Amino acid sequence: TVNLCFLYYGLAGGTVVLTPAVLTGMGFTAAGIAGGSIAAQLMSIFGSTWLISLLQSIGATGMGWFGNSLWGVFGGFIGNQISFICNITVVYKDTEP
Repeated sequence: TVNLCFLYYGLAGGTVVLTPAVLTGMGFTAAGIAGGSIAAQLMSIFGSTWLISLLQSIGATGMGWFGNSLWGVFGGFIGNQISFICNITVVYKDTEP
């Protein structure tokens, strides 16, 4: 279970670095939404909503200092919760005489 906990730490910490790359891979590029991509499908479902605009902005320019800070706080919170879960010790006591 220890190795699994380190994997979770990496995933929580990688949110800041990987989010813009994943969005660009989905089709939210600096030139706009790529045709035939997942981003284009999302836009056809949701239209020009605030969510599509936010994802496009992050995909085109990155998250900026505020977005990085926000994702850093989120990653820290997730890391804290994982640490709590991974450090639980279960002790079984034999109740028979």
